[in-house]
Amino acid sequence: MFLSHFLFVDLLIGLTIISAPVQGSLVWVYTPASKVLLQPYPGESFTIYCFTDNSSHDSLSFKLNSQTLSTNDNITIETVPLPSHAGKQLQLTINAFGMATAGILTCQAHSDGSVIQEINESITGQNYSLSIAGFLIEGHTESLHCRFYSPGRNASGYTWRGRSNNSQEFVLLAGNSSVLNVNFSLIFDEYSCEVSVTPTNFKLTTNRTVTAYFIPKLTANSTIASTVLIGESITLHCSITGTDLKYTWSRQDGVPLSSLKALTLHNVCYTSTGLYRCTASSLAGNESQIHYLTVQGIPSSPVITDAVTSPGSLVLRVRTMYPGDTNIRFIVNVTNVSDGSIISSTTHHFDNYQSNDIVNIDISIPNGGSVSVSIVTINQYGASDNIIQVFTIDPIFSTTVSIITTSVTASLSASISTTTGSIITNTPTSTPQTVDRSGLSSGAIAGITISIFIILIVFIILFALQHLCLRKKYKKSASDKEVTALGNTLSIPSASNEVYAAIVNVQENVAYSQRHTITAANPPTGSSTTPAKKKQYGKMALAAARRANVRLPPEVNRILYVRNLPFEVSTEEMYDIFGKYGPIRQIRLGIAPNTRGTAFVVYEDIFDAKNACEHLSGFNVCNRYLVVLYYQPHKAFKKMNKDLKQDQIELLKTKYGIDLEADK
Repeated sequence: MFLSHFLFVDLLIGLTIISAPVQGSLVWVYTPASKVLLQPYPGESFTIYCFTDNSSHDSLSFKLNSQTLSTNDNITIETVPLPSHAGKQLQLTINAFGMATAGILTCQAHSDGSVIQEINESITGQNYSLSIAGFLIEGHTESLHCRFYSPGRNASGYTWRGRSNNSQEFVLLAGNSSVLNVNFSLIFDEYSCEVSVTPTNFKLTTNRTVTAYFIPKLTANSTIASTVLIGESITLHCSITGTDLKYTWSRQDGVPLSSLKALTLHNVCYTSTGLYRCTASSLAGNESQIHYLTVQGIPSSPVITDAVTSPGSLVLRVRTMYPGDTNIRFIVNVTNVSDGSIISSTTHHFDNYQSNDIVNIDISIPNGGSVSVSIVTINQYGASDNIIQVFTIDPIFSTTVSIITTSVTASLSASISTTTGSIITNTPTSTPQTVDRSGLSSGAIAGITISIFIILIVFIILFALQHLCLRKKYKKSASDKEVTALGNTLSIPSASNEVYAAIVNVQENVAYSQRHTITAANPPTGSSTTPAKKKQYGKMALAAARRANVRLPPEVNRILYVRNLPFEVSTEEMYDIFGKYGPIRQIRLGIAPNTRGTAFVVYEDIFDAKNACEHLSGFNVCNRYLVVLYYQPHKAFKKMNKDLKQDQIELLKTKYGIDLEADK
């Protein structure tokens, strides 16, 4: 009612801004506010006037959507008194606009109970939008924006409030600013923005729970170690909390894996061992957690990396490729090759063994001979395959001391006689010649004593000479063996110039990668090999001969041809698998469709290639069993010549238009 009277006073005072009604007609009378308010907000009140100065009009009335209106809770209708000469005016006030008061408003003029004139006006709700935009970041001062839009209406003021956990609201800012700056140290669970809208200062309010981004935080250790058995599945969890976090998983080589909070690995193999990193990020920052996964299982077959022999003993340097971080035992059985009798059986236990650790195993073989050494590796998950290798051990050197009854050489006898004579000559002549009970004089006893002493000295000299002769003989025998072993090693077929040329040719024709080589594939020839290189190859051959004094089959060489590889295997993983057996010159993976899953592996030492071929053929890599063969250059040349001849025939047929099928 106060608003209606206020508008009426405005009507009387502000007639200069109101359109003057036409004489004798029924019209709507507007103020600037009431004209705008024909499109009110829900709950907003407004007033409109119906005016007539026709003396024949007895009364006025309102209808809304053809329904006669009367005063009720939402609507107030009253007659506004005017000077008698001004006519009649009826005031309609809608206290709270809603859908029930929207539609076509009609003002009717009555005379003698009949409607003689009517006018219509449309009342519709006002469209508007009001929202709070923005977010908060831990450690930062951020801004919230109150966004208001309504056609024909403007905001005259803003009031910001905050509430925490349904407690009392606090006024944070009141004025003309639609922006609220919030320090993260003082935040609320809910923010509200109240807008005052012209021309009636009607209040519109919106509430919002503002998203607050907290810096990601670890809820567990930054590094977690996990162990899983080969073939099983494992789930790694990213123990990081925060707001609207995005997760990314990657391996130690940077390969992305998953964007979920948890990473599940199925049917793990030994190549799954390694570092996995989880990174959680949001607008507030990022945090990482590292999982180190170890895949456990039955150990691999042991590899003898070196063997040191000495009279009566053998020292083996042994390692296994996998698994690591476990307790393992090496069971060593030594048998005599000649009769198969067991010499010894020992167990060597190692705690916290790491993969590829080299351990020393001492074996005592006092009688020497040709012995067969078998080694098997055992851990809590099972036993590996047995490896057998034959060694030749010299017996422990022994000397039998016997009494020398034969006479020495003439020269030695002469020297002894001379010495004896000189000693006797120096004997004082005045010494009395006494005789004991045996009938010997004291002089004879002294002579016998001196003779025995001289004989002992001669015996010691002979023993020393014999020891020196035997030592020289032993050294010569060992040197001969070493030279023989070196000759045998150097006579073993190795990768010749033709083999290297074959590899290069095959690689160019079957599309093998060239970016994964350690050195160029240049064969060490006799003419181009430097003295340093010769010395290096000699040392390698000598070490190989010492390591295994056996003659190798002719097909054994330093180049291995590997098939049935996983397509996704990387060069680093190939080095990790094959490098356990010795230095590698180069590895080339097949990259063409017809060569994928194959590779060439070139070792520096032929015995390393032999060990790798024996132990890795049938090796399981991600459920694929490797096929490891010695590269046969003659077969490759035959296939290359056959393909070349076929290409030449096809070229001639195309060039001269020969159709062999038509001739038939």
